[in-house]
Amino acid sequence: MSSQNEDYNIDPIELIYVAGIGHSGSTLLGMKLGAEPQNFFVGEIKQLDQFYRIQKCVCGNPPDKCPYWKNLDKSNWHNLLEKAKEHKESTKRLVDSSKDFCELMQRVDNPNLDVKVVHLVRNPLT
Repeated sequence: MSSQNEDYNIDPIELIYVAGIGHSGSTLLGMKLGAEPQNFFVGEIKQLDQFYRIQKCVCGNPPDKCPYWKNLDKSNWHNLLEKAKEHKESTKRLVDSSKDFCELMQRVDNPNLDVKVVHLVRNPLT
């Protein structure tokens, strides 16, 4: 993958994508990765519509009152990154724990993203 998107002459957004199956600890891993100064955990982007209806942000506000989630365009990765920087200035990469193969392929094929995959496997013997 090139270091810049030739179409827009902008650097691609770094995305850490947690792949695996449900109930494998992906939320915990995403939160741990998001705790790093340069990372911002966005949860499961594919579940964002459901999140808007039932969840609260880590800041304690419902999504429609939160400075990050309010007026967020989940299809615009630069918008996601800029909004993340409003929450945490040091943000340089996003962490998505959607765990969906089709979603992953869409992200990998997106020239605006530089995707790093973490494949999480839960050991049923532990």
